[in-house]
Amino acid sequence: MLKKRLGAFILTAALVMSLTVPAYADTQDDIANAQAAQSTAQENLDNTNSTINELQDQKDSLQTYLSQLNAQMTQLSDSLTDLNNQIDQKNTEIENTKAAVVRAKNDEENQYADMETRIQYMYENGNTDLLSTLVTSDSISDFINRADEISQISQYDRDCLNEYIETCRSIEQKQASLENDQASLQALKENAEQKKQEVVDLAASTDEKISEYTANISDQELQASNLQEQISEQKALLSDLQAKAAAEEAARKQAEAAAAAAAALAEQKAAEEAAAAQAAAAAQAEASKNTVSDSAAASAASSADTSSSSASTAAAVSDTSSSSSTSAADTETTGGTYLGTFMLTAYCPCAKCCGRANAPTASGVMPTPNHTIAMAGVPFGTKLLINGTVYTVEDLGTPYGHVDIFMSSHSACLEFGVQYAEVYQVG
Repeated sequence: MLKKRLGAFILTAALVMSLTVPAYADTQDDIANAQAAQSTAQENLDNTNSTINELQDQKDSLQTYLSQLNAQMTQLSDSLTDLNNQIDQKNTEIENTKAAVVRAKNDEENQYADMETRIQYMYENGNTDLLSTLVTSDSISDFINRADEISQISQYDRDCLNEYIETCRSIEQKQASLENDQASLQALKENAEQKKQEVVDLAASTDEKISEYTANISDQELQASNLQEQISEQKALLSDLQAKAAAEEAARKQAEAAAAAAAALAEQKAAEEAAAAQAAAAAQAEASKNTVSDSAAASAASSADTSSSSASTAAAVSDTSSSSSTSAADTETTGGTYLGTFMLTAYCPCAKCCGRANAPTASGVMPTPNHTIAMAGVPFGTKLLINGTVYTVEDLGTPYGHVDIFMSSHSACLEFGVQYAEVYQVG
């Protein structure tokens, strides 16, 4: 019985180690994957923030450029207003000059008519007037004065004609200059209007680009928000996995300690059995030395041996009965069938233990603390006696030789840890 229990204990410890180590390795893989996902999300977030900064810088540059274009449009508008004023002024001056030309032409016509009349008169009556002047003159001095007056009148006409010619030339030059100035101002106006239109087109194009950058920045900011949320989720997952790994590491160490203790116990029992075997061999050798060699003694010894043999047989029968009664006593004491020494762990209704909180068991019933246990290899409803308490198998999830006891809280499960106990089937 002791050998069976010891073998079961060692087998259970080895089974626990084989289950715990892969689970711990899987959790470490999950941690590595979560860290890699978090690192990737962080790298993407950094790249996205860098892109946002670049887009913002370009948008700011466009805003500055748009402000400069708006300033240019203001300057061009002011310049166009000034040019329009100058053109209006030149138009007024041209109109005034045209009026002066009309007046000069009227003066010319009047002056020409007067001159024509005087010249005609002088040609037609020139000799008579001269003779009349000579006859009617009181003296030679008076004659000379009258002749001088006639000469002055002729000179005046010539001077007026020259003045008119100069006036016409000046007016024509001024009109030509004004028209040239007007043409230059008109060209400047057209150039300014063209530049203003170019600036307006550039401003519209720049404003459209600013809108595109604004939309791109909004998209990148939304992407950055999503990445930040992913990083937060990965951090929470990583924290849960690290806690799970810590619990699995503790369970692994406990399992290693239990396996080491089982190995030490097995080695100790093996040494004890070897020592007992050596003692029995020594006793048998000593008994064979005391055997009587003579025939008479042999006869007496034969009779004695016969009696001794009968007594030994009775003793052997008694030992057999005693051994049988011991096994029966174990069964009678517990009222069930001994299954061996099992590993004991605990679980609760939280999401970490069951995948989702407050879920029913595999058998369909809601688990009850200190009543429900999980173990594979036996049918639902099987009752097991463990440490004086009878539990009912109502859930799956652990191999045969490992019992998972349902408890009310996660802290109680952690406090329970990993234990070992003898298990009996009582129903």
